[in-house]
Parts: sequence; structure tokens; C-alpha cells
Amino acid sequence: MIRSKAVRAYAIGATNALFVTKKDLLDAIVTIDDQGSGQVTLLDPNLKRELNLTSADLRFGDYIMKNVEDNRRSTALFEGSDEWLRLQMREYLLSMGASARSDLAVAVNDYGTAFIHSWRSTRNYRIWMAGPHEDLAGVVPGHAFAGQLGVYDVLLRVEHSVGGSEGARRALSAITTTGKNIGETGNKVRQSLSSWLKGSPTNEEGKEATEDMVDDSKVN
Repeated sequence: MIRSKAVRAYAIGATNALFVTKKDLLDAIVTIDDQGSGQVTLLDPNLKRELNLTSADLRFGDYIMKNVEDNRRSTALFEGSDEWLRLQMREYLLSMGASARSDLAVAVNDYGTAFIHSWRSTRNYRIWMAGPHEDLAGVVPGHAFAGQLGVYDVLLRVEHSVGGSEGARRALSAITTTGKNIGETGNKVRQSLSSWLKGSPTNEEGKEATEDMVDDSKVN
């Protein structure tokens, strides 16, 4: 049934590991362990490129996570609550829709040019843009977390690439040490940081680059 051309998309929830062996039928696998920790694995290289987070998206994600964590410690807060989270996601999606419809290069880039280009070719996008949309009418194109790149973005990019704040601290320590050296290692650090800030590498590529820098710092 899921191979039928009439099926546009599907999601399978199961505890049976046999489902993930059919990788030719899957675009992504979301794994959640007994402790509640999760991992998303993208199997399609094109999808991985299209879903690569921009610096603005990383800032948005960090903003969401910090408020959710604060809400866990104090449930009296509106920020970080379920209703607040739904509101943030609604505003994000409306701004993304307005940006895609406006075709302003600056606004589109903050959501990921590859993603917006791919989204425009889908039935979902055509439905969003069909006829007048009252919610979109008053939305200004642009990402709420767009802005100049800074040191904060370096931390977010490294943390995202290596998969956690602990890994980010280790990577930044290595970058600091390695960055003092001259020659090819110094150039490698600058190139890697530039790629991270632009959001060009995938998570796995970023992780490999970080591991290489850590190894170089040990040698030097």
C-alpha cells in the first residue's frame, strides 16, 4: 500500500526493529530510547541537504529549548508551556510561508534556500498559497531570528554539528588550542568555522571536521 503513487506521505510508529531495515521505503528514522532521548537519522542525501539548519534556525531552536527547560523548573511560566510552544511554531510557519511567497532572497536564505525551493514544488505549498490566506495577509516576510553572525552562532553551529553541549565544549577547546598554530591547521580551523556558520555541512560532516581538529590539536 505505501508503494502506491496515491500515497503522498506516511509515518510508522513501532517498537519492532524490523521496520527500519526497509531503508528503501524510508526518508527518515526517529529513534527514542527508554530515557526519552531521541535521534533523527535522515537517509536521503537530498533531504539531508534541504533540512540543514541555518544560523537563524539554530537561534530559534536554542530559544525554544531554553524556554522549555525553564518551564520545567517553574510550571507557572507561560514561556515554554505547550500553548506558548504552539504559538511560536505558528508564527514561525506563517513567517516562512510569507517569505517563500515574497521571493525575497534575504528572507528565503534564512529559512534555507534549498528547503524553500523544494517546498515550492510540493502539493503542501500549493495548498498554502491557493487563494487569499487571512493569516498570511498581515505577516511580514523574514525570519524572526535573522541577524549578523557572532560568537554565539559559532557555539550553536558546533553544538549542532557534534550533537550536544558537551561535545561543543570539547570542540571549542580544541579550536582555541589549534587556532594558535600556524600553517594548514590554522587554515583548516577557519574554513571549518566558515562552513559551520553558513550552515553548509551536514551533521555528520561537521562532526568529522570537529574530530579532525581535535586530533590536530593533540598533535600540535
